[in-house]
Amino acid sequence: SKLCFGSLTISPLQSNLSVKEGAKVIEEAFNRGINFIDTAELYNNYNHIKEAISGKRTKVVISTKCYAYSREGAEKSLRKALNDLNTDYIDIFSLHEQESHHTLRGHMEAIEYFVRAREKGHIRAFGISTHFVSGVYASLDYDDIQIIHPIYNKAGLGIVDGTEKDMRKAIEMAYNA
Repeated sequence: SKLCFGSLTISPLQSNLSVKEGAKVIEEAFNRGINFIDTAELYNNYNHIKEAISGKRTKVVISTKCYAYSREGAEKSLRKALNDLNTDYIDIFSLHEQESHHTLRGHMEAIEYFVRAREKGHIRAFGISTHFVSGVYASLDYDDIQIIHPIYNKAGLGIVDGTEKDMRKAIEMAYNA
């Protein structure tokens, strides 16, 4: 779907819904035509999603994120997502909150692991999430980064190193690339 359900809102970090209540919210999103779910290891809500997608996995696109920087950490995060979501693959697996060339270089072992996991079919696409304009620009230097998930809103809230216009320009450049 063009809209993505951001599951941070149902997680222990925000509304702290029970698994059953969170699954019910996700199911309502499905009923309204949303079949794209964003989550992250940090959100601690894989069980909510697992309950909601039971029997619907092939109809749902799942995007998740982690902070892994090593091969071991990346493997642990991917295994956790696959096991906790009870799925054979993750549609989009991203490194969470990447800031710049420096953070991408610091996560190179994890990037290499996720690229191999994609080649093996465990993930379908690899990407980054970012609150930084510089993170969007840095990702353009990496052919293996297929998805860029930047923060964006017309007020520019949460954009750390620029304005809404700066982020829009970076997103347009990424789109064109």
